[in-house]
Parts: sequence; structure tokens; C-alpha cells
Amino acid sequence: MKTALSFKLDFHNSMMMIANIIVERVDCITLDDCKNIFMTQHALIVGYRNMTNVPEVVKQVLEDHDLNDFKIDFKQNVLKAMELYLDGLYIEKSKELRSDDTL
Repeated sequence: MKTALSFKLDFHNSMMMIANIIVERVDCITLDDCKNIFMTQHALIVGYRNMTNVPEVVKQVLEDHDLNDFKIDFKQNVLKAMELYLDGLYIEKSKELRSDDTL
């Protein structure tokens, strides 16, 4: 429990430090946006890591039954998912900025 708490506190402190720097430098990104970005990134990493670290028996089943769709390239998938997430955030923020300009 102590290790989990230490990890979460370190993660939170690092996230807040970086988020505050981003918020100071990027007008359209809020602190909540930054926290959501970091939590999404963390969830993607943990989720994809769990999908790539499967027991040998599962690997063998995938191989034996030609279930290649379950084979994940961890790095490629995490980076692409994060890129799409950030692209979507950028599009959403751009729409907000344009609608604010018309008011």
C-alpha cells in the first residue's frame, strides 16, 4: 500500500508541475485539460501494457488459432492513440476559440 501511495503521489506531483507549465504557455489549455491528458495517457499505457503482457498460454492460443488481431504493438498503438486524442482535443479547443471570437 505504501508503494502504491508513493507512486500515485509522485505521479500527481509530476503531473501538476508539468500541467502548470503547459497552462502558463498555452492559452487554450486549462489545468483540467492537462490533467485529463495525463490521465488518458496513463490509461492508454496501462491498458496497452496489460494487452501486451499476456501469459504464455494466451500467446500460444493466439498463435494456434491465428488470432493476430489480438497481437498489439505497444509503442505504436499507444503513440497513435495519444496522437488521435490530442488531435481531437485540438479540434475541440479550436471550435471553442472560434465560437468565442464570434461572440
